[in-house]
Amino acid sequence: PALSVAKALQEQGARVRVHDPEAVENARAATPSLDYTDEVDKAFEGAELVVHLTEWPQYRQLDPGHMSTLVAQPRILDARNALDIDSWRAAGWTIRARGRPAR
Repeated sequence: PALSVAKALQEQGARVRVHDPEAVENARAATPSLDYTDEVDKAFEGAELVVHLTEWPQYRQLDPGHMSTLVAQPRILDARNALDIDSWRAAGWTIRARGRPAR
C-alpha cells in the first residue's frame, strides 16, 4: 500500500522521494517512476511533508531533532501510528497520526 500512496501523491503533482530500509530495489522495480534513496536523511531533505507509511523499526529510532534540520517544514503524517508523537512534537514537528486526536 505504501507504494500506491506514493504513486497517487506523485500523480497529484507532489514531488515524492521514497526510502525503505529493506526493499528499495523491489520498490524501484515495481514503481520505477518514483524517486528513491538509500539514505533516510536524503528522503527528509527539503520535504514540506513527510509521510510515514511503513512500520520498520528504524523509523521509530530516528532523532526528530536531527530530522527537523533537514526538512523545509517539520510536518509528518504517521499513517502507521508507529512514531512517538510526544518526542516529535517536542522537537518542533506538527505530527498527525492515524487514529489519534490532533493536539
